[in-house]
Amino acid sequence: MLEVGIFPNVIPMARLLFYGIPKRVNRGTSIAIMTMYRTARKHCSGGYMEDLNSKGIKNEVKGAAKEMKGKVRGDVGDATDNTSEHLKGRAEQLEGKVQKNFGKGEKNADPDNH
Repeated sequence: MLEVGIFPNVIPMARLLFYGIPKRVNRGTSIAIMTMYRTARKHCSGGYMEDLNSKGIKNEVKGAAKEMKGKVRGDVGDATDNTSEHLKGRAEQLEGKVQKNFGKGEKNADPDNH
């Protein structure tokens, strides 16, 4: 069984990931270990370790879809003389364009992509 002292920060993240969470610890240490464990799992499971290229592709696709949806919404609002829908659609189209361009920037910023 993994022994845990009064200094939970001494435990390396890899050891926590390999052995799991210790069963018998006091309450304060247990909370600190759970926080460290969740953070380590998030970092190693792709939550933060996803590379910029794949993030950029996701943002580009989502942005293009949002841009298209906004264009359709704006055109429907324009065809029905609904100014509010027209403006909301154009705003959504602009939001999608920004997200798409942000994704392109993320792809270009990825050092593995060059």
